[in-house]
Amino acid sequence: MTACMMSVRDELAAATAGVHQRVDAWCDGFALDTAAGCAGFLAYFANGFAPLEARLSADGAGALYPPFAARRRAHLLPSGETLPLPPFRGAAAVWGALYVMEGARLGNAALAHRHPALARHAYFWPDEKGAWRRFLRALEAADRTLVDREGMVEGARAAFAPFVPLTVPPAAGCARQRVGA
Repeated sequence: MTACMMSVRDELAAATAGVHQRVDAWCDGFALDTAAGCAGFLAYFANGFAPLEARLSADGAGALYPPFAARRRAHLLPSGETLPLPPFRGAAAVWGALYVMEGARLGNAALAHRHPALARHAYFWPDEKGAWRRFLRALEAADRTLVDREGMVEGARAAFAPFVPLTVPPAAGCARQRVGA
């Protein structure tokens, strides 16, 4: 399937698949059935999500996607030192980054469903029904208007940057024991 025949969602998913797999593998290192594992996961996620949400706010995500302001949740995560993200290059890049943010919320909802300890944390409280589908409709409309998938892909890749660990995997007290490890 050529890029012009792909949906914008499929193209963004394909373009970020490698980094998404790395982030998922990193997250799998947290024992989410323990208090230490949940705390470690929340701190890790805060280090990625807080700068992403701040950058999206600064770059006008609320004007492009009005539900953004009400969907902000970084304030519910533990605070810590985070590195700011550089500005996104235009509206298409902001939309690509919004795709990552909204996708993370969808993934986190699935995690909270499987791990009751996470579900008790306000950050993981359920979204309103249909939020992901509404976002995808808005993303598709933006794609038709902007006609800049390269910019969207650039923004999505940049949005993953603060989630990509630059250090060793989670501490032994938080990591699951892997078979054969």
